[in-house]
Amino acid sequence: MRLPSCLLGFALVLAVSAVTPVKRDLTSLKADLATIASQTDALNTAINNFNQSMSITKALTMDGGIKTLTSGVSQANTNTNSDDTFGIVDSVTVLCNIYQIIPALEAVLQNLIDQQNGFNLLHVLLAPIALLIEADLLALKTATTAFENSMISKTQGVQVPMQSAFDELGTTLDNAISTYSLLGLLT
Repeated sequence: MRLPSCLLGFALVLAVSAVTPVKRDLTSLKADLATIASQTDALNTAINNFNQSMSITKALTMDGGIKTLTSGVSQANTNTNSDDTFGIVDSVTVLCNIYQIIPALEAVLQNLIDQQNGFNLLHVLLAPIALLIEADLLALKTATTAFENSMISKTQGVQVPMQSAFDELGTTLDNAISTYSLLGLLT
């Protein structure tokens, strides 16, 4: 049985569209940022749970939250790299969305730093987990730096405030890395 030529043409269009990279838009980036915000909230919950009842399990849950957040930031970076450069209006919208997320990330990282006393109390048990957290914070730093570079290259007219916002986040990340580096050495 022969297929009509229109079906062959349709099949060709489907095949080409399946291998053609799909360009994303502002809505997709907002979805990525919403995912990061949700992961930030989940990490904060894990940190607060550790603060209420310090245990190895809850410390590992915090570590898992950092890994999940790192994965979300990395995915947003990968997706942003497939975007076209945003126009000026969309760039301002992106900046506003970044401004909403970064303070929450900084607060979570500060909350993580504030758990230092709990790690000091249980240092023999938690020092190895502190080293895991330090390694995952280093991975988060790498992911946020890559995402920062993507955001700066894909936006127009907002590079300076974007850079400033990410620099503040980087400073807080560096403080958290330093804290957990020292906690891991307490063994």
